[in-house]
Amino acid sequence: MNVAGVHAELAVDPADACPLDALAEDLDLRRFVPGSPTGPAQVVVAPEDDGDPAADASDVDGVRPVIEVETDAICRLDPDECPHDPCLGRGLGFLPVEPFHLRFRDGELSCHLAARDDAEVRECVSALREAGFDVSLRQLHADALPGDGSIAIVDLDELTERQREVAAYAVANDYFSLDGPTAADVAADLGISKSTLSAHIRAARQKIGDQVFD
Repeated sequence: MNVAGVHAELAVDPADACPLDALAEDLDLRRFVPGSPTGPAQVVVAPEDDGDPAADASDVDGVRPVIEVETDAICRLDPDECPHDPCLGRGLGFLPVEPFHLRFRDGELSCHLAARDDAEVRECVSALREAGFDVSLRQLHADALPGDGSIAIVDLDELTERQREVAAYAVANDYFSLDGPTAADVAADLGISKSTLSAHIRAARQKIGDQVFD
């Protein structure tokens, strides 16, 4: 059976003052389960530098460690501690297409979407931005039927020289693959801080994504 659809990965920054933002800024977050009418949001916190993820997470208002599984801590979030509406911790039901997979990567929530076409992806990006979130396109893959689909021309001159250099190095070293190097490793190779790497990658994704969905 031939199926024409689009797989998109969007990178979303949690809102300022949200417990998720405080966690993502200082700790290594992994899997994320948004809240529902029957239960609060949950997030898996991994240790950093032999730290204690449960103890570190408990220092954040609105975060309650529940159990430790091997070296990770599974925590619950109190959505009432987040002043932003909508809050990622309350779920992503406001999107036209809800993500089929969610996890944190380098401080951003990676939302994997299975969309019918790029128009649905654009609608999700617009909905997130209208809700006040910073969002950028991390990857886009289309399985189009012959004769279907469209071609997007990307002008890399929209990126600064440093943004192109950092993005090219990240791609060449499989940074965007699920089992690729960490942001800390790539930043060290480039001689920059992890926050600087994140800023360059985010800017490059934003500029390229805006052209793809223009």
